Amino acid sequence: IGAMTGGSFRALSTVLLPGLTGPRGSYALVGLGAFLAATTHAPLTAIFLLFEMTQSYAVAIPALITTILSLMIASRLEPESIDTLGLTAEGKSLHAPADRLVLERIPVATVYRREFEAIREHQPLPEILRLVRQSRSATFPVVGGADQLVGVLSFAALRTLVLEEKLDPHLEARDLCDPPALTLTPDDGLGEAFRRMEAEGLEDVPVVDPANRRRLLGMLSRADLIAAYNRTVATLGATSIPDWLRTVEPQWADRYRVMSIEVPQRWVGRTLREIDCRARYGVAVLAVHPPGQQDERGYELPDPDRPLEPGDVLVLAGTAEGLRLARAA
Repeated sequence: IGAMTGGSFRALSTVLLPGLTGPRGSYALVGLGAFLAATTHAPLTAIFLLFEMTQSYAVAIPALITTILSLMIASRLEPESIDTLGLTAEGKSLHAPADRLVLERIPVATVYRREFEAIREHQPLPEILRLVRQSRSATFPVVGGADQLVGVLSFAALRTLVLEEKLDPHLEARDLCDPPALTLTPDDGLGEAFRRMEAEGLEDVPVVDPANRRRLLGMLSRADLIAAYNRTVATLGATSIPDWLRTVEPQWADRYRVMSIEVPQRWVGRTLREIDCRARYGVAVLAVHPPGQQDERGYELPDPDRPLEPGDVLVLAGTAEGLRLARAA
């Protein structure tokens, strides 16, 4: 099809511009490359294939122009290539959905529980069993002085221990707990936290201070992650980002808020990577609305290396104090 289209274009150019028309074969090859790039969404493959077939640099410039134009038009007509169209029809997409990408930008700090039931390292076994019996938690952090994380004690391990015939009542929590298989920090993203918890098969994970990995700050459970994911799907999946910003509750979690602001003057010309909002202000940039785009689809995922422009609108998520500092920047 591409070769026939290229040859037909050559016949047309012979009538309109007879003095500038090249050989029929070159038009057919360029048309072939354009069609290949459009259907596979792989322009480099088409360009290298044409060069291998011709061994001539003369075809490079026409091939570059036609493959790029054909890819732009094909992407507008159909976002999927001929290789991924069948998978998309079966519900298998190679592109990460928007809710998952947003989860990557939501830090653990907005979700983890700061109030939790901990066991002191010197607590004897009878007191531990009494605490576990009265609690609904399945995993308990064992802490020492100054909330230093000693280990983790799970309900499953205790259940196995209780079934033993000879049980020493003088056993203490530090003798029964296991070293934590995984710890998270408040700066970790929810997407990364979910993948690591799934890999380790954990239901609850301690959240520690990044400056002192033994200082316990709270606990993050699989239920917390699922709840955050469901909120993201409910808000971003059903509505556009502008509608979400108009209707979402001011407080996502206990301290978590979402708001949109126009890019501060001091940020203009700088990239998000240079500004480092999460480290400096404790907020995450969920989306950016470039200037000059009025429709709701103008919101896009932030490119950390794109310099911010006057008129850019940023969708920020974080604590009320962090958002206040970001607005005052």
